[in-house]
Amino acid sequence: LKQGYSVAFAIAEVYLRLGDKEETFKWLEKSVQDEIEINIYADLNNNPVCDNIRTDQRFITLMKKIGPKK
Repeated sequence: LKQGYSVAFAIAEVYLRLGDKEETFKWLEKSVQDEIEINIYADLNNNPVCDNIRTDQRFITLMKKIGPKK
């Protein structure tokens, strides 16, 4: 895994704040594919801005896919 900052994750956060779920999930998937070593799981699990997508099946699937970092 690469160390650093995921630009794709930052873009996903912007779309999430704008309420654009389609673009949010597109960029979240890209951030996972980038394989940058950041704890996306914790960021998503603890961020209140994610409250409006927590019940979306895509969110549930993504969280299962990335799992918690140990």
